[in-house]
Order: sequence, then structure tokens, then C-alpha cells
Amino acid sequence: MPPLKGEVSPAGDGGVPPQGPLPSATSPDIPIAVLGSFAPAGATRALPWTCKPLKRLDRNFCGLRRCGGRRLRFLPQKEVAAIKEFFKTTRFRVLLVVGALLFAFLLRAIYTGGLMPLLSSAGGILVVPLNSLSAAAGNAIQERFGPFLNAGRVHDENLALRAEIQDLKEQLIDYEAVKMENEQFRELLEIKERNSDLIFEPATVVGRTPDDWFGSFTIDVGTYHGVGLRCPVITSEGLVGIVTEVGHGYSKVQTILDASVNIGGVDIHTLDTGIITGSIPLSQEGKCKLGFLPRESGAIPGDTIVTSGTGGLLPRGLIIGEIESVEMETTGLSLYGVVTPAADILGAKQVFVITDFGGKDEENALMVQGAPQPEEQTPEAGPDGQGEE
Repeated sequence: MPPLKGEVSPAGDGGVPPQGPLPSATSPDIPIAVLGSFAPAGATRALPWTCKPLKRLDRNFCGLRRCGGRRLRFLPQKEVAAIKEFFKTTRFRVLLVVGALLFAFLLRAIYTGGLMPLLSSAGGILVVPLNSLSAAAGNAIQERFGPFLNAGRVHDENLALRAEIQDLKEQLIDYEAVKMENEQFRELLEIKERNSDLIFEPATVVGRTPDDWFGSFTIDVGTYHGVGLRCPVITSEGLVGIVTEVGHGYSKVQTILDASVNIGGVDIHTLDTGIITGSIPLSQEGKCKLGFLPRESGAIPGDTIVTSGTGGLLPRGLIIGEIESVEMETTGLSLYGVVTPAADILGAKQVFVITDFGGKDEENALMVQGAPQPEEQTPEAGPDGQGEE
């Protein structure tokens, strides 16, 4: 088989080396293209016949594969052409310009000592996102597993907070007690300014009778505190009722809304006297009435009613309330006035018991407690269907 173009076949067509002297580098038997590709220019030494017979190469390659034991490699012609074309493109020129600018900037940074800030900035650009990602992951883990990891500390904090809450509750109770005492003393001072001869015992309403329409209640003072039967019970606004049952440490109070209570009252405008008592219909409205007013009485709505102090059972001048209306009794013999109490009888929580006052008649008080009411104080039945004692 004849040799390929650009190849040397030292064995000829039969693969046997030729006889005689070896041809030199300038031998006309070897093509110039082969010598130009693999031998230096002007080479005159003889080529050793150690070059292996060449096989037919791929069409994209040319030249010998081995010569003198040395491997020779060549790029495909298509890739070489592509590289040459790339060097001629605008993209290569742009990359070349950018590389030159970066190189110049690097040289300037090195010359001016600004290389480290440059490296720090570049490092910051890379590290900051990593730190943010790490922080987000840590926060997520903390939110997910924090309660389990800090269970002991949270338990201790809960115990401490419970103890603190208990202390605050006790302080709040003490504060409310002190506030209540201050209100009592303020009301007591107002009463003492109006009635300097009265002796008081502060009390707290501790219970009310559920089935009592007249609002009777129990207070936390009794004989141990100097409280006795028929002692008047008041607030800073006015009269509330009288003590009807007393024990060692408690007392029961009937209000002026009760139909069994009879207290002397006087109209400070006309000085007409009458009996303060209650009735079921009026008690539902939180009101009482002043009965036995004379027919010629000049009492009008808005007049103030106070205790008369007759009989020495109650001090004179305790405010009871105001007249709301004046009506005629069904018998036509007398008038009565509907009275709105000055004190909040059904809502009272803090009261004062008058244990002593100037002009108190102890003997008369004891007699009245055990004797029936005078007959002339028993009013006839009014329009509300209730009679007076």
C-alpha cells in the first residue's frame, strides 16, 4: 500500500527495511512537508529508523504519532480555527480590556497599600451572606428546641414569678384594706365635724339577708366594741338603720326601709314632726315615708328630713333624706311624705355605729326596747296597704 501523504514508510510496501545507507534529512525520498513538520529547519543528520509505521489517522489530524519514542500531539484543525476566530471577536477584546483594567487596579492597590481593604471588602461580600444564613438557622433551632433546652430555667422562673404574684396579691389586699380605712376615717371626720359629741365605731357589712325585702344586714362589731340595741347606724351621707340584734362580735341592723322600724323625724323647713317608717311597695324603690304629718303641714318636695331626737334614743339632726312627694292618707286625717333616703342603704359596705352621744337616755332606751310602741304612733293604713306601728 503506498504511504499516505506526509508519512514515511521505512519498510516500503512489504514492511521490510530497505538495504543500503539510510537517507539523510535532506534525502529526496522524504517529503519536505514531513521534515518541515517534525524536524528543525536545516537539519542534516540522518533520521533514525525507529519511527514506527504510521496508521491512518483521523481526517482532522495530520503528522506522525510517534517518532524516536517521543509522543507528538496536535489539536484538531476545527478547534484551531475556532480559537483563531475567537481571538478576532469583540468578546475577546472586551475580556482583554477588562483583564487589563483589573490588572492595573491590582497594581495600583499594591502600590498604594490598599490591597488589604480590597481583600477585606471582597471577604465581607462573601462572609456576610454566610453569617446571615447561619444566624437564621440558629434562630430557627432556638425557637424550635429552646423550650426543651431551657426547661429547667423556665421552671425556676415560673416559681419565682408565682412567688412574686403572691406577694403582689398580698400587697393589693393590704392596699385595699388601707384604702377602706382611709375612706372610713374621711367619712368619720366629716361626721365628727357636724356632730362633735358623737362617739363612733367603724363597721363593715359582712352579710345581707337574701329574702329580706327591706335590706337588713349584719356588721362585724358587737358588744365587745361597745355596740348595744337600738344604736343608730349611719354613713357619711345619712342614717341607714338601727341595731336590732347584737352579739359579742356581730350585730344585725334593720334599715329605715323596714316597716317595723319607727324613728322620729322632723322637716327642717316647716319643723313638722312625724314618724319615719317603711313599707313593702316603697322598699322596692329604695324609699321610706314620713307619716303623721298634720293636714295643715306646709311640707313640700325637696324638704330635708332629719332625726328629731325625741325620747333620747337617737341623736338629733342626723340626716334621713328628702321629701319626694306629699300625699293624703286614705283616712283623710293626716298627710305623709315619700322620702328618698340620703344614704345608699341597699349598697352600703362601710358604716358607723353611734355607740354614745350627748343627751342619750339609757333608761328610756331600755324601756322602749321592751315596751310596745305608743298607740298614737300607729298610723292608719295608707294607699300602699301597709300600716304603721
